[in-house]
Amino acid sequence: MTQALLSASAAGTKPDEPQPPEKLGAVFTKRWVVELILDLAGYTVNEDLAGQRVIEPSAGHGAFVVGIVERLLESCRIHGRDIVDAGMALLAFDIDSTAVTACRRAVVSTLVENGVAPPVARKLAQTWVRRADFLKVAPQLQRARWVIGNPPYVRVEDVDKDAMATYRESWTTMSGRADLYVGFLEAGISLLEDEGRLAVICADRWMRNRYGASLRAMVEQQFSIDACVVMHDVEAFEDRVAAYPAIAVVRAGKQGSALVCEADVSFASSAARRLTAAWVRGPSPVREDHQYRMSWTRGWFSEGGSWPAGSPDRLRVLSALETKFPTLEDTGVTVAVGAATGADDIYVTADASKIEPERLIPAISAREITSGEIKWAGRHMVNPWEPDGVVTLADYPKMRRYLMGHSSRLKARYVAQKQPATWWRTIDRIHPAIANTEKLLIPDLKDRIHPVIDPGHYYPLHNLYYVTSATWDLQVLGGLLLSDVANLFVESYSVRMANGYMRVSAQYLRRVRVPMYQDIDQGTRQALRKAFKERDIGAATLAALKAYGLTTWPGSLPARND
Repeated sequence: MTQALLSASAAGTKPDEPQPPEKLGAVFTKRWVVELILDLAGYTVNEDLAGQRVIEPSAGHGAFVVGIVERLLESCRIHGRDIVDAGMALLAFDIDSTAVTACRRAVVSTLVENGVAPPVARKLAQTWVRRADFLKVAPQLQRARWVIGNPPYVRVEDVDKDAMATYRESWTTMSGRADLYVGFLEAGISLLEDEGRLAVICADRWMRNRYGASLRAMVEQQFSIDACVVMHDVEAFEDRVAAYPAIAVVRAGKQGSALVCEADVSFASSAARRLTAAWVRGPSPVREDHQYRMSWTRGWFSEGGSWPAGSPDRLRVLSALETKFPTLEDTGVTVAVGAATGADDIYVTADASKIEPERLIPAISAREITSGEIKWAGRHMVNPWEPDGVVTLADYPKMRRYLMGHSSRLKARYVAQKQPATWWRTIDRIHPAIANTEKLLIPDLKDRIHPVIDPGHYYPLHNLYYVTSATWDLQVLGGLLLSDVANLFVESYSVRMANGYMRVSAQYLRRVRVPMYQDIDQGTRQALRKAFKERDIGAATLAALKAYGLTTWPGSLPARND
């Protein structure tokens, strides 16, 4: 077993105070998981391990350390080395004295059982296992071929503020609400020599949450993700944990192919051995396995923002599409959001008689396009803007009377308090030409991309995104966006709400990759156009597969209607 321990100083305790495992963030990892991580890291006995260095940043009671020592011993036998040659081949750290004592005892026992004299075993254990705060000593350490272990998972609110401030001085990715393990990951990859690997099991929050953004950017720019094994439902630890764990393998080198794997609840030691064999074989046709799903991506995801979630098959396709095709905006598409007024119940009115006609624009909201067609509710946006700025209210008596009737509320808005001389302004500036432009309207919250065409009549409100283009036939583009292929991008990156809906916002729409319009043949254009008009997702998907040049698809395909 191993335990990843929060340093006592970080927990707000004195270093010599014994702390219960649950207070220190202890997580006891099963031995077969340790073996899998060592294999994925390439810490194997065919290597001359005594001549290289591995660092375990949070040793705990020593499961990773014991596994490392056993492999060190075997490697020494294979390469004709004496174990004393491995005096600097392992550095393991923990600040908790009880854990350090337990870890050293386990090391001595392992060495003696393998024929090492007790005095030599004790000396090696003292050298290898050190009582220290890894986050504080890491800047002074020499680089290593491997950093392997289970970094402590402790939430930011449970870390002493002064200790956290000290850590953040050295490890800049620990910004915002980043938990302690983010610092361990940054410190670990910073110690890697060229082509060295970090292999850890930890919560996968850093791959998707906002607090992991800086660490993700660092990895994307300077390192390679070689493997990611999601183990949310796997009994990888001796006790249940609240965090969703994943094994990550990060290499100090140029990004190449990456293994992505999603382990089933039944995943255990035998499945781990099969996965290791697949890892050793490298990118090749994937064999079916009843305890996990895996695939190989052509690279990793480096467009900024969160890393995608999904099955290995879907991530493989996503990676291939991102490698081959440009983003929506790179093909001449503009993605924008509807107007925010700060008081829709005032600025959006169903009574056009109260406002001068030239100050009204037909307005559309998400609930008016749920059927796939526009069913306008007859409401207008009150437009307090002219090309050169906010209108003078005295020039429009009806609008002045209407807005003055709501002045107390309008003046209480932040935008009005910031610019009180023009308190009747909306938050966003209104550009009437947007209403007259052909566009695809897309609701912010939906179970998929739901494009609806507006030929140029309405002004979208803030719960709608809209897409315009001078290079696309928007009905063809609408067919692509309606398809499962385009939805793969949003489903992989978007935040899923409690009601099952996704955020289909601009940041996710901009991640959709599409072919160039001129590269889509006329027959496929016609099929996409027809599918869009008929709201036929299956037909849109079949036509999109042809447009993207895809012959396979992860999941079931719709039946052909022809």
